[in-house]
Amino acid sequence: MESQLWQIVFRDPNKLALIIALIIGAVGAFLVYRSTNPDTPRARRIAMAILRFIAVAVIIFSLADPVIRAIRNREITPSVVLLVDNSQSMSIVDNTGDRSVKVSEIISSKVLKNISEKYPIHKFLFSDSLYKWKEPDFSGQITSMGIALSELLDTAEKLEIGAVLILSDGQNNIGVDPEIVAMSFPFPIHTIGIGDPNPMPDAMVSEIVANPVAYVGEELTVFANIRGWRLGGTQVNAQLIESGKMIGSQQIELPNEGQVVTCKYKIEPKKPGTKYYTIRIPILQNEVLKNNNEKSVAIKVLPSRKEVLIACDYLSWDVTFWKRAIERDPNIKTSLFVKQGVGQYNLRRMPSRKEDLQHYALIVLINSAEILTGDITKRLAEYVHSGGSILLIGSENSFRGGPGIREFIGILPVNLNLSRGFVFMDIPVSSGPDALTHPITSIEGFAREVSSLPPLKGMFFSAPKENSKILMVGKTADGIDLPILAVSEIELGRSAIITGSPTWKWGFLPFAYGRDDRIFRNLSRNLIQYLLAKEKIDRFAIIPGKKVYSSGEPVYISAALRDESNKPVSGAIVNINVSLKDSVDDEGFDFELSEVGEGVYEASIPSLAPGIYDINGTAQVESKSLGKAKSSLVVERFKLEFARTNQDDALLKIISQQTAGKYILSDSIYKLLDIIKIKNKIRTESSEHELWSWPILLFIVIIALGLEWILRKKSNLL
Repeated sequence: MESQLWQIVFRDPNKLALIIALIIGAVGAFLVYRSTNPDTPRARRIAMAILRFIAVAVIIFSLADPVIRAIRNREITPSVVLLVDNSQSMSIVDNTGDRSVKVSEIISSKVLKNISEKYPIHKFLFSDSLYKWKEPDFSGQITSMGIALSELLDTAEKLEIGAVLILSDGQNNIGVDPEIVAMSFPFPIHTIGIGDPNPMPDAMVSEIVANPVAYVGEELTVFANIRGWRLGGTQVNAQLIESGKMIGSQQIELPNEGQVVTCKYKIEPKKPGTKYYTIRIPILQNEVLKNNNEKSVAIKVLPSRKEVLIACDYLSWDVTFWKRAIERDPNIKTSLFVKQGVGQYNLRRMPSRKEDLQHYALIVLINSAEILTGDITKRLAEYVHSGGSILLIGSENSFRGGPGIREFIGILPVNLNLSRGFVFMDIPVSSGPDALTHPITSIEGFAREVSSLPPLKGMFFSAPKENSKILMVGKTADGIDLPILAVSEIELGRSAIITGSPTWKWGFLPFAYGRDDRIFRNLSRNLIQYLLAKEKIDRFAIIPGKKVYSSGEPVYISAALRDESNKPVSGAIVNINVSLKDSVDDEGFDFELSEVGEGVYEASIPSLAPGIYDINGTAQVESKSLGKAKSSLVVERFKLEFARTNQDDALLKIISQQTAGKYILSDSIYKLLDIIKIKNKIRTESSEHELWSWPILLFIVIIALGLEWILRKKSNLL
């Protein structure tokens, strides 16, 4: 059924003005021909007035921007979309039979044929995405039902969808949550559950939990969660394996209903680097799946925790707040020296020998006047020149003069005016000239929020040195900006100074005004990390998307290139070789990364066979080598697609319920004939055609004015 309506509408918003113009045109035509000289027959005068009015009316009609609009109502029969799960789990044989056979039977069934006689049917496959229809081969490595539904929704209007049928086991293991996507569907989704909702006999390593960072010589705990279905009472040996060697084992009894048995292993890494640990249980005779009996984890082993020495003459709130801020980082170990006692038992004296100082990666000095005397100041200067870092928190008790003090001040980022001493006054703080480009102050809203920090109660007057970076400044009563936070690099070491106090209020008083300590927390963290991070930064780095991939997962590899000034390098050729670790016969394969911008290059590999892989790369620009880089990753035998093997009927039911659809079992597809009842839709379509540019309008104006001219000539009115 189809109906059509034609309308003429005007788009010009000034319709009143055009109506007035039309009235004026009509009145003008009447007045012109009400009487003529010489006198003209009344009929001729009326004819000329009408012709004049027609010409004026057509011109005004054109100025009103007229369009002719065609509105057509068309009855449409909505279509049915069939989504078939093409992932590997759909080829499992369980208690209900071969899932792939059931899918084939449904696709070729009379039920679908009868549905296709009533409604158009569009067929798609899906696994990690939505695919064009072909005969299912159940080769999909992962399942993302949410992504497939999202992509289908994008084409819903074009396909005139009235209902969706999903043939799946409901196992969704990657991507967006299909429950959330289904909530936005304006038509029902009917789900057809394939497979047994009850798990098959299976044992699997479901999860490994371990700290991703460990230290040489420090004990590390690895937890492994083992699940079992229908294997209750079976004893297995869960082994911890590194580089093909068993380094730990635990005898466990498998549960029967999918419960978790947790194994606990203690290891002590001997060398730094990325270590891969695998938890493996034996494959049992009556297990259906055999590739989920092991799982791996990558742990970055560092040489040791970095030690920070906090040295002070006496305890204060500044000492408390800075010690707490530093200890937020689990990779840092702090030691406390207090000259007036109550320090740590192994720090009865302030370390003064070169080898003692070099034990620490950073020394923080707070209220240090009694400490910075004699030979210690010289040793601290030597410590910084040889690669150490120092942070000085200034206060009225920071300096007391003496031998070596000038040498010590020489390693600070600013020239202190010690003759003036510590000046007590309210000092509001603000962002410094180097804050925008420095990693310490790369904090969202720093420039805006730092000015809201509580003012300092005093400071040392100072002037920046040539190579220092001024990150925060304080305004004196005279309106002069002086350094508050400054940093610099001294040969192999780094130094920083906060010239005023008390800084502990930055981490405390904001709470009294409804804010938090975000600025102090992030500033202290970034400052400590900057002072500790003196290792050479690689200009060329290879970064796998993650260190451990499941079998069948796409593998992502990226690289970052920077020049001597730490700026991104574009236009480079980055070649990568991926090969099995410690394999003599395997030369691996090569490929080139594509630049995605800002010195970042990326590529993806559809999947890799299980094993540990070395990644080696080279980079060059215009035949000039920028260096080499290497990394590694592991692909475990575990497949996401087989993390769970039973039909997830709960998910399929929720998807149907949220869209007013129905969930049925594969053996009950005959019910679809009664379930799928879709009413025809009325599709309203409209089209517009502009009239002002029609030649016929110009023709009417010319004819009307031409006839008027002829009549006026016959009446001797020219």
